[in-house]
Amino acid sequence: MLKKLYRVFQDHRKRAAQQEKRYQLLLVTVAALCTHLQADNAPKQTVSTKHITVESGLLSNRSPSIFKDDHGFLWIATYNGLSRYNGESFEHFQKSLDPNSNSINGTQVNAILVKTSPAWDQNHPPEYKAWVGFNDGKGLQVIQNGSVVKTLLSGKTVNLNGLYNIDDNKIAVASRNEVYLFDENFNELNKLTFKDNITAIMPLRGSGGLLLGTRSGIRFSKSQPKGLSALNHVAVKTFHRVNDKIYIGTSDGLKVYDEQSQALTPILTDDTVYSFKMTEETFLLGTQNGLLECDKNLLNFNQCKRYFANNYILSIAHDNASGISWAATRDNGVFQLAPNRLNIQNFKGKPGTHYHSITSLNGKKWIASDGDGLWENDNGRLTQVSGLPSKNILSMIPDNYGRLWLGHFKGLTVFNPGSNKITNLLPNEVVLSLKTDGQNIYVGTDSHGVFIFDLNLKQRKTINSDRGLKSQTITSLEVANSNELWIGTTDGLFNVTANREVTQFLPEHVIWSLKQVDDALYVGTQSKGIFILKNGSVYKNFTTFNSNLLSDTITDIEHLVDSGKIIFSTLNGISYLETSASDWFKNFDRKRGLFPSEFLRNSLSLSEDVLFSGGTNGWSEINNFDFSAEPVSLPLYTKTEVPSEIDYGTPVSLKVFGVNHLSQFPSNISYSLNNNPMVNLNSEDSIHFAQLPSGKHLIRIMFHSKSGVGKREFSINIVSPEKPSFYLYMTLFFFSAFGLFSFAVWYYHRNKLEKVISKYEGAQAELNHILGHDE
Repeated sequence: MLKKLYRVFQDHRKRAAQQEKRYQLLLVTVAALCTHLQADNAPKQTVSTKHITVESGLLSNRSPSIFKDDHGFLWIATYNGLSRYNGESFEHFQKSLDPNSNSINGTQVNAILVKTSPAWDQNHPPEYKAWVGFNDGKGLQVIQNGSVVKTLLSGKTVNLNGLYNIDDNKIAVASRNEVYLFDENFNELNKLTFKDNITAIMPLRGSGGLLLGTRSGIRFSKSQPKGLSALNHVAVKTFHRVNDKIYIGTSDGLKVYDEQSQALTPILTDDTVYSFKMTEETFLLGTQNGLLECDKNLLNFNQCKRYFANNYILSIAHDNASGISWAATRDNGVFQLAPNRLNIQNFKGKPGTHYHSITSLNGKKWIASDGDGLWENDNGRLTQVSGLPSKNILSMIPDNYGRLWLGHFKGLTVFNPGSNKITNLLPNEVVLSLKTDGQNIYVGTDSHGVFIFDLNLKQRKTINSDRGLKSQTITSLEVANSNELWIGTTDGLFNVTANREVTQFLPEHVIWSLKQVDDALYVGTQSKGIFILKNGSVYKNFTTFNSNLLSDTITDIEHLVDSGKIIFSTLNGISYLETSASDWFKNFDRKRGLFPSEFLRNSLSLSEDVLFSGGTNGWSEINNFDFSAEPVSLPLYTKTEVPSEIDYGTPVSLKVFGVNHLSQFPSNISYSLNNNPMVNLNSEDSIHFAQLPSGKHLIRIMFHSKSGVGKREFSINIVSPEKPSFYLYMTLFFFSAFGLFSFAVWYYHRNKLEKVISKYEGAQAELNHILGHDE
């Protein structure tokens, strides 16, 4: 398909009047072909999010409460039932018209609390009890492992405001002005009645009493602790305990109460706080005007980041393992906020435009784009550079003189930011790729090979078909330490030595990116993954089938010399190796905070400890990104118990599934037996062995998405039938030997007797003949 695109492109290039239309036929992949929309504004800073609504499968956009359980599932209470979300799909619990069905008995789910089994292990599937509170007079029900097992407060028209863990064995249920206490076995322990509508409950340490938030102030089940009288007439929305401190969300901001000193301290004011969560680095606060994220050391509303403005954020959930946060709204579904957002600055540009080759020069950042020209970022002030012959910039590099070399559809431009001088070269060429060794500029074109310029803008050499270059569409370039030039084309990889000898590698591969790392050349291809060449031969090949690489199309490669990490830009995000010896990729995509929707050619650049990742619709600037973070551990379960010992001849079957909030792509399950290579299950979820040989066997299972992995191991002993004892063997041997000996003796004497009888009969016949008794 790609070659067909280039043939069409070559036909168009003969039409001078339609020269700009070639842009539509030279993008990295068919996915990048799109119509460019006009936009007058400069790119703006933004944040990566996912919006979970009825369009994506949610039962209702009205979501008053959410809860993330210990197994990784997100429970979403809505006004059309309850949803259990695994990151990719939903399991719904709704009221049924059939009175005999095992379904929930209400529609408006207002509160959710989930208790899970202490810890899933290799022999048991995850178990849970979900306490479900309704707001349409249907009271409280308990769902256990998918089935409704208990209906509580039946016979009463009860509307529930919230469900709260009091301790490991008690649950508090807030119903308007009443509080019901239940144990784990669903027994009602106590009932407390107050004058006000209850909005929050928190157990107090020491006294054993309850701290209650109401619409008209704070209340207590026992005596009032000192220091809280200031909240007697302030609407209280939420409580959140961190050690000895209780954070209290009110209609007048966030307060913190220290149970040791009994001091109440205002932290943030001037906004209503409906919900609160503390992460490792920040506070998350749900307000009537969006979600606030505040640094713990900068407790001022003016210094907080605000997300999802104009939305009532009623409930918040956070996953410490992945860093993902969720915010449930009054009428706009659930927002999922990507991790690493504090270390990333995202910029949204013109729709459909590919931003790339971001570099720092003269104290400013420069951003090239295919469709929106060249942008200058001067401390956040973005200005578009005018006077360039084309806005379709395909490649950009700086030189040692502080200039920018720009390859585009109308040739090659050298731009001097200091003097604003523009010099145009090669006006009849389409320049796809650029590379410099400090002294020379290597220019790859779409149909005439490689041009080499010196820093005085003089053309020195040309490498084309006359030099043995079989393909003249140059998609990537790399200069090796030995002054060798590597040339990536649409028909393989070529090596040009200092003696101008040309050798082809990887024929019929489209080479999009090249990077020399020590003695190895990393080659990024279209749809074929990563090839690593050493000493002129393929050393390794990584693909999505034999690794957790995000995509088989590798659009750019960057090497962090200080840390040794090797970073790959793919169509779906960033994959990187810790070292050249690593085989496991760590991935960073939109779900982990990147903004661009696709990551195309020249996507990566590194400047002043900031990694720039460009792509379609915008770019990301990653500051202090934790490249050393381990891959996120995703839960992986078996749906049936896995025995440690099985009789010989019994089939072995494992049905497995996982939970994945991190990836927008389908997850994969693979397995290995006794350390053999991993086998992909594709769309299946069952592992089956018809018959395993006797002995111990090790089964490894991997559930992997593009951003994390879950691993499990099972040791199974196949027991063979009992073998006869040694004495039994000896007895059988003795009787067998005795039988053979007896048969031999019998056979010997039988033959001897037959000979005697034969002699007797012969003598008898001869005697009869002599006596004349012959008949």
